Amino acid sequence: MQDARPREGSSPEADASGDTIRQPAPPGGVLRRILASPAYLYRARLGFLLGHRFLVLVHEGRRTGRRRETPLEVMHYDGASGEAVVAAGWGRRTGWLHNVEAGLALEIRIGRARYVPAWRRLEPDEAVAVIEHYERHSGLPAPLVRAVLGRLLGWRYDGTPEARRRAAGQIPLLAFRPAIPQAGPGPWTSVSRVRRTRAQARASYDRLSRWYDVFEEPFERGPRRRALGMAAIASGETVLEVGFGTGHDLVALARAVGPSGHVLGLDLSEGMRREAERRLRSAGVSGRVELQTGDAVAMPYADGTVDVVMMSFTLELFDTPEIPQVLAECRRVLRPGGRLVVTSLARREPLGAWARLYEASHELFPALVDCRAIPLQAAIREAGLELRSVTAGSLWGLPVDAVLAIRPLAS
Repeated sequence: MQDARPREGSSPEADASGDTIRQPAPPGGVLRRILASPAYLYRARLGFLLGHRFLVLVHEGRRTGRRRETPLEVMHYDGASGEAVVAAGWGRRTGWLHNVEAGLALEIRIGRARYVPAWRRLEPDEAVAVIEHYERHSGLPAPLVRAVLGRLLGWRYDGTPEARRRAAGQIPLLAFRPAIPQAGPGPWTSVSRVRRTRAQARASYDRLSRWYDVFEEPFERGPRRRALGMAAIASGETVLEVGFGTGHDLVALARAVGPSGHVLGLDLSEGMRREAERRLRSAGVSGRVELQTGDAVAMPYADGTVDVVMMSFTLELFDTPEIPQVLAECRRVLRPGGRLVVTSLARREPLGAWARLYEASHELFPALVDCRAIPLQAAIREAGLELRSVTAGSLWGLPVDAVLAIRPLAS
């Protein structure tokens, strides 16, 4: 039913009848890799081949903080509500179960759908009914199903009502469904999620900071310059750049605002900050710029204090649920009538062959291919900002949009 990790130091459990049971240890080696194969299909964007027979639970380790992907067999699927029932096959020793109970379930992938989940534990009578349904409709011979269940339970399971009730008391059954009802296809339906943690992203950019200009600057320079032109920075303005990287745009912004203006910079990476500070000192404009290391989902700036917010190839690095938070922070710090200029890989339907290959690479190698295309214009509108202009371009043959939006005067 699953690929799960038991808690360290686990001990024999007692089932609902009070009998002591000894469940076997989860499989390892080749068998474990076979059981994990649905996760690889989903990473390659081929999860739809599995229909609703398997799902992948994306969750965060409560002790390690690491993202984990656990494939689980679906025992019952309700097409009307989208609710999928799975079993914590190793009982209370199931690692992912404790992460879910701690509120660390991040995403469900099933078929072609992805969603942030809500969950519930089935009541005993409902769990018994699901086990019975699974025995009869799993597509496998009943004796094989009972043998597998017996292997998980640690005792001979014979499919009687008494055995089903005992099994339901020993193995928790959980139902996952979308936390927000799905209204049908939308601009975010097929957007890949970001699987690395903030700590992993910070460490990656710290390592890359000294070499970033060699690999990225020649490609990003053109789109960034177009964005600077769209921003039309005036002398005396206060400008915030989110994700300033090695500081090329900071120099241009500091020169544009002049001695009476002020430039703020926020970046997750301390390594990037050091590189940017060196560049600002060499350009002789460090006195006009104030840099901070921090997270754009909670910016350390007062409301309505910035004339312009700039972001270049940064917004698409945030996980999908975080993008509205970042844009809400941009809107908060902008003065009414203030300008937001964002450059990002843009998702345009239908996807071309190169775009599909790039997205598959992002799924398979998220630490190496960290950006993914997002529906930028839709995100701007959903944030309550007024979209004023869009400049379309490309990077490595992939679509890129640069958008100019303003915070409404009445907001």
